[in-house]
Amino acid sequence: MTKIKAYANYGVLAAEKMTVYTVAGKHEHATVSEKVEIVLPEEWTTSENTIGQMMIESPDGKTWLADDVISTAADGETPQLDWYNSPVERHRIKMQISEGWDNE
Repeated sequence: MTKIKAYANYGVLAAEKMTVYTVAGKHEHATVSEKVEIVLPEEWTTSENTIGQMMIESPDGKTWLADDVISTAADGETPQLDWYNSPVERHRIKMQISEGWDNE
């Protein structure tokens, strides 16, 4: 089970009634940001690109920037992976939040 450190951002402009998840850092327009750990689905992994950004890799070998593939589910609270395999083939997998991570 792979966990990633992320931020749950609240009060983001144009998304005030939902939680906006980010990985690289706190959202610049958030009123409040909370540190959380998100549990990736089985067989999904992480890596880092040459400039230090977190990447998420699917079981079939496709890779995305973490902030590009993590979004908020329709309930407005749950983090999810959200990606396209083709222009018309969209996939979404809800993820769970573990506990917040300690300050480093």
